Amino acid sequence: MNNLFVLHTQYNLILAIGLCKTELKNDTNDLILFEDFKITERYKEVFDKNFINVHVINGNYHKGKLTPTQKYNKIKNDISTITSQISEKYDSIFIVDDMCIQEMFCLKLVGTKNKYAKMFWLEDGSNAYFDNGVPSLGMGGTVLKRFIRKIIFSTRFRLGKYYDLGPCMGSNRNLSGGWFTFPEAVRPELKQIDHYLITDKAFKFGMKELFYGNKIDMLDDSILIALDLLAVYGEDFFNVIAYVEEIVFEAQKNGQTVYYKYHPRETGRMDTLNKCVELDRTVALESYLINTTANKLTIVGFKSTALQTARKIGYETISYIKKLEPDSTDISNFYESIGIICK
Repeated sequence: MNNLFVLHTQYNLILAIGLCKTELKNDTNDLILFEDFKITERYKEVFDKNFINVHVINGNYHKGKLTPTQKYNKIKNDISTITSQISEKYDSIFIVDDMCIQEMFCLKLVGTKNKYAKMFWLEDGSNAYFDNGVPSLGMGGTVLKRFIRKIIFSTRFRLGKYYDLGPCMGSNRNLSGGWFTFPEAVRPELKQIDHYLITDKAFKFGMKELFYGNKIDMLDDSILIALDLLAVYGEDFFNVIAYVEEIVFEAQKNGQTVYYKYHPRETGRMDTLNKCVELDRTVALESYLINTTANKLTIVGFKSTALQTARKIGYETISYIKKLEPDSTDISNFYESIGIICK
């Protein structure tokens, strides 16, 4: 079987590599990667080891805001590159951002070459289980803009039936199934597709392959605060600050060191953490989780994907989501169902 993975993040790679080492270990697996994080030489070695053909394309996340014209030109250039790279006939394609024009175009190319190709969604962290509050920007920001966007891009790039979005990421109607770390707990919008389990074994294989390296010195019995993009918190941002202060106060009262980790794309800061130990925001949190010297490390946060990752590999994990969003029972119910303590 020939499979194509179209990915963006290190988290996506954990899942894809894990599948390549387990369920798909006898298949031919290719990779198209949008470079949305720094790709080191070690990463390149890992890619070459686990995929036959690897194609890297400039990522979709930019430090500066692109104008509509710049976005359009980037999509046009990306599609030209993708067209030149997808020459194989694939039996399956795994995508992450099924609302992305480039990825819908990948579906089209694969489907055109093989009308029997299976099209799967690969879980994108917390998006599979609840609305994580990431603001929708640009051409996708409102119903009217989405309608205009569909007319422009579907016509210009002849996406046809492949531009058929559902209510959330992972619900493009061309997808027949999805691969999940917790398939029993997917959000209601994704229950109509077939569910496939990414096993603990596969997840740990992916983690070790991508991140295992030199030990990182951290003190025993410490707290690690995992923060999502600060913009996600919206009007609750000042409440987040108050709860972070509470976490820090309690930890320091108990003689515990507090580490904290911003999202890799975060550009802001939270002053209340200035007296704690910041971990390198450019290094994936997973690297700290798998390489730490700490015998006991408690992961604390609100609704970061890092919480479910930490829980998946056995860490004690605490979310303050009940305090922050008492009405978000979908989030707290999911967390509690997988063993995350909710406060």
